Amino acid sequence: MANIPVANLQPGDLLLCMGTGEISKLIAWVGANDYSHCAIVCDGSRLIEAAASGARYVDLVHEQSLSDEYVYIDAVRNHHQSAAPLAGANLDAFLGEVRAYVGRPYDLDRLVELGVAIAVRNKVPQHPLGRLLFRLAIDHLMSSDPKAVVCSELAYRLYTEGPYAPPDVLKPEIVITPPIDLPFPQIDWIALWKEYEAARRSTPKLASASVAMQATPPEPAELAARIAEARRHLGLDAPLADGAPTDGGEIVDPRVNPKTVIPSDFAASPSYFALGRFVGA
Repeated sequence: MANIPVANLQPGDLLLCMGTGEISKLIAWVGANDYSHCAIVCDGSRLIEAAASGARYVDLVHEQSLSDEYVYIDAVRNHHQSAAPLAGANLDAFLGEVRAYVGRPYDLDRLVELGVAIAVRNKVPQHPLGRLLFRLAIDHLMSSDPKAVVCSELAYRLYTEGPYAPPDVLKPEIVITPPIDLPFPQIDWIALWKEYEAARRSTPKLASASVAMQATPPEPAELAARIAEARRHLGLDAPLADGAPTDGGEIVDPRVNPKTVIPSDFAASPSYFALGRFVGA
């Protein structure tokens, strides 16, 4: 894959990363893919990512120099962005969502729970419709509370929660992919524990956006609207709709839970095409 310079990236581009640490090995195994982390380009000089210290801005040039932390970083772009780059009111809406999430804590407390649920979800059963129903069932059990976020959850929320026109212009299709039986990776368990402890001791460097949310509770009408939307999302007011197949024959997840989106979901999504390798040979 050809290397891509910083100048070729634009707001909304997604960076899919494979880290060098032990946690990264486990995440890649859980997702049965070659990625363990993701981040989104905000502008010509910064990206946003959810790290152990919270959702934060990172300098793009600095990120490109982190060959000791990443085996590689691949850049992909939504097909809609290729036809019409993120600009104008949609760019303002996107950057507004970014600002709302900067400082949001990382959901480290639920990382093990998420990992087990996603590993089970991704590895059984074999039949695609069975895998769809299994995924919907597990996602229904997992809370989608956004007060703390993980990396791919943050990316999915930034693409889908803004007041975009049309509303789904950046929304990625999440497809049900066949199970891949990868061998469990060789893990340095002592190094893994040290990584986890270092992450657990990390604290957000910016004020948490959830604090501001708690300080200004929604009005009753807004709260009722949120509850109604959540019920619709979970299908409590409507029958289950079949996932529509994509042109490639995959089945689309009709009710994505942002909390359980993982980097491999973006890598498999037909919504993106590869731009090039940002870090790594």
